[in-house]
Amino acid sequence: MSVRRRPLKIPGNSSRARYAFRLLLATGLISTQASWPCASCRIIRHSPHLPRSGNCMKFLYITLAALAAAIVLLILFYIAHLSPARLGGYTVTSLILAYPNGSSFDVNAYVASSAQQQAYGLMYLPSMGSCNGAGSCYGMLFVFPNSSSQCFWMKNTMMPLRQLWILGNVIVASERGTPYSTKVYCHTGNMVLETYPNSSLAIGDRIYLGQR
Repeated sequence: MSVRRRPLKIPGNSSRARYAFRLLLATGLISTQASWPCASCRIIRHSPHLPRSGNCMKFLYITLAALAAAIVLLILFYIAHLSPARLGGYTVTSLILAYPNGSSFDVNAYVASSAQQQAYGLMYLPSMGSCNGAGSCYGMLFVFPNSSSQCFWMKNTMMPLRQLWILGNVIVASERGTPYSTKVYCHTGNMVLETYPNSSLAIGDRIYLGQR
């Protein structure tokens, strides 16, 4: 004995409802087979738990919301594990931050020396990481072969940053970078340090690479 199936009906008259139903069909979250508890967005007619159209649409929207939440969680998980994976290729150095009053202290920082490392910098990263296990990380130092105009922007950069241009060992310019901003800042220097926005460093302070 064959079973005659009813033609598939998409509940609701709005295009949004139709789009939501088709999206769920495409992702496999619902089925048009009668064995699925909400075939054609309704319980099989022989079931005593036949939902009304409103309940059925609520099921669709809850399912879509759960799918969206799962996607967001996957993205956050990927971002959280991206920092150590990509920054693992950068070397880590010790920096000495020296102030005019004679005080100084040591920090750790990544070093971006190749063109590819400098092109990526701190883009797409939610944090500085741990300087590849060295401890608290103060930022990333971009080292250039000579002193010239170095231009930086914040495109695809998630963290707010302070950008410090260094000529010789002296900080000569400072800018505050806003996440995802495409505004370009250019100053002359042979190094640029990207660090936390609340850094106490200022123009005139000195930065030494490894040792004085």
